[in-house]
Amino acid sequence: MTIGAADAGGMSPRHAQVVVRFAQVVSGAYLVLGICGLLITGFNHFSNVTGVSFLVFTINPLTNVIHVCVGLIGIPMALSPRTARIFALILGGLGLPFAIAGFFLDGTLDDFFARNPPLIWLHLLTSVAALVVGLWPVRAPAPALAHGEAAAQPELELR
Repeated sequence: MTIGAADAGGMSPRHAQVVVRFAQVVSGAYLVLGICGLLITGFNHFSNVTGVSFLVFTINPLTNVIHVCVGLIGIPMALSPRTARIFALILGGLGLPFAIAGFFLDGTLDDFFARNPPLIWLHLLTSVAALVVGLWPVRAPAPALAHGEAAAQPELELR
């Protein structure tokens, strides 16, 4: 995948590629996990507290629908570096409080997401990674100089 400077939103080509690849992998993984989860749970007992075991996770239809939505939103946003970066920021910004709240859910009726430690850690790691990718500083590339042309030095102003 070649990303042009105009498409990169001020990111270096390497940074743009990392942001896009992150959005592609994460949104694809959430979509696949959400669909597989729905095949297992169906839509019965939509926010079941106990959930159903899937790999090492406990899932219910509500968490599966959320994962499918994340995937369906993220896949088209992964088409350009600018929107992939926005996706990473949204995923991290919404996912981090959600993951932290999971540590306080205890399996009672308040726990309508059927959270378990592996799922909490997955969401926490995904959210932190998304924030790192999304908040990574954007450095505009230096303008190209013609042969023999000296770079302009910034002037310092003393007060």
